[in-house]
Amino acid sequence: MKKLVLDRPKVSDVEKWDLCFDEWREHDWRGRPDGTLKVHSASNFFDYYKIVTESEGEKKTKYFFGETAWNKAQQYCWDFGVYIQF
Repeated sequence: MKKLVLDRPKVSDVEKWDLCFDEWREHDWRGRPDGTLKVHSASNFFDYYKIVTESEGEKKTKYFFGETAWNKAQQYCWDFGVYIQF
């Protein structure tokens, strides 16, 4: 069961990350290289998201929490070059 918390939980408090979205970005007109983007949501917390991007062998993980987390996560994906919609 998901919990509603006011303070950002620790990453280690998350029981499992559920994959919401997985996309591959090809080299585009802006000069961005190929890359992958994966969006995960915490299985036991509301409004807690993890985005993992990998491009040119460089892997980055970014966490978003709170009532605006989903909008910020979408903006992050857009800036990476992937448009997500549910």
